[in-house]
Amino acid sequence: MADCSLENIDIVLHLTNGIIQEHKFTLEFNRRKLRTNWHWLQLLCLEEEILQKTQDGRDIETIVIPDTAWRATHFWAPRLKVQYAIIGIPQYDVHKKFFTKQTRIHTFALVSTSIDLRFRQPWYLDCTIKTLCAWYSNSLVYLCLQLWHNRQNLDNQLRHLFIYLPSLRFFEFIGEIRTLKTLCAMCCQIRSGRCNVHRVNMQLQDVIHDSSDKEKWIKCVRCMMICFKHDFDRMGVKFDINFYCC
Repeated sequence: MADCSLENIDIVLHLTNGIIQEHKFTLEFNRRKLRTNWHWLQLLCLEEEILQKTQDGRDIETIVIPDTAWRATHFWAPRLKVQYAIIGIPQYDVHKKFFTKQTRIHTFALVSTSIDLRFRQPWYLDCTIKTLCAWYSNSLVYLCLQLWHNRQNLDNQLRHLFIYLPSLRFFEFIGEIRTLKTLCAMCCQIRSGRCNVHRVNMQLQDVIHDSSDKEKWIKCVRCMMICFKHDFDRMGVKFDINFYCC
């Protein structure tokens, strides 16, 4: 655990067996010092820690950190910024157990490292994005979505993402975007000042089972970005789009 004498306290907690009880947030710290010094909380968890086993081998689903724990944590540390990195757990029904409405997430990274070719379970990534927009519109500053060939069409959610997250400043995306209209809408929202995003980094993948002309798509995207370049330079906005070869 970190030394309470430090000016800023940064803490990394490993979620053992999928549960952190409320008292573990404050057990090692003087509450008065927490109020001003605890700035960052980074949570790391393995997928196998989400489910607990009963004696007869059945799985029991648990909410990793309950609302009451988050309320107490933010009360004693109002300046706390919470970072989430969810790796290899793209399914909304699974990773939703990590956060609640009281979490006040500052940084959220969702990384999918593989393609589910058997389509065994829908990912419902649209629900993930809707939850982020509904619960963390006033706290989410950094959003990273690395979705290796996401099976869902997320254009509609991405088209409104910047508007629904007014606190968002940084957005990173790896995955598929289906239409130029989506990219254009995101650029227009930044240029018009309807959102506060000033740094975007996208790496677009080819849409699986799409027979569209790849070269034409890349050319259209690059031409569109040229149209916004002057305004973005004037505003100090960096909006980079690159293309994966697969």
